[in-house]
Amino acid sequence: MRRTIIGNSICDHCQAEVEDPLHALWTCTELDTVWANQALWEFRNSVSFADFEDLVSWIIAEGKQLDLFAITAWSVWNQRNKARVQASIIDLHQIVAAARISLDEFRMTRQGLKFQRQRAIQSAQNQWFPPPTDVVKINFDGATCPKKKKAGIGVVIHDVNGLVLASCAKIKHQPYKAVEIESLATATTLSLATNLGFRWVILEGDSMEVIQALQENS
Repeated sequence: MRRTIIGNSICDHCQAEVEDPLHALWTCTELDTVWANQALWEFRNSVSFADFEDLVSWIIAEGKQLDLFAITAWSVWNQRNKARVQASIIDLHQIVAAARISLDEFRMTRQGLKFQRQRAIQSAQNQWFPPPTDVVKINFDGATCPKKKKAGIGVVIHDVNGLVLASCAKIKHQPYKAVEIESLATATTLSLATNLGFRWVILEGDSMEVIQALQENS
């Protein structure tokens, strides 16, 4: 509003209060589902803060889970910004689980331990979230069997209700390396989605190396 992009400072979501950072990320009633965990955020309804900086300072001083708070708050901010420009978003009730997965992946990357990386990937796989409306989720994987000199690719496309829209499986008669077969699986996934006319998709795979490569601008 200060930049005259919009003319009303009232929150778009609750339509009740001025949307400053503290309200947008913490006190808005629309965020009750995000901060509902009483074991972590019980102070939300009992402690008042002057502004968002005051809230962060209090969390640090009290030794609360600052890392989880930061990722969750960023996810809320990102979701609100996307909603404002009518971009695809996840539902508010999915933010908590998505933030935990992001935090696990961050910790796993810092520690660099193979065992913890496998556990985090497995945890993320076990918590399947439906995609937003008008978006499909594509789960893909590749596997290799050097002894039989074969490799395989599997792809499944789900809609917002979890229903299977399409799937495919391919056998490669060559013992590819793990990252190679995962890359081939990704290419097969993108080709299938394009051929079927899906424009907005979420890709979900268990190869961190491939996923990180996909997220790089280069």
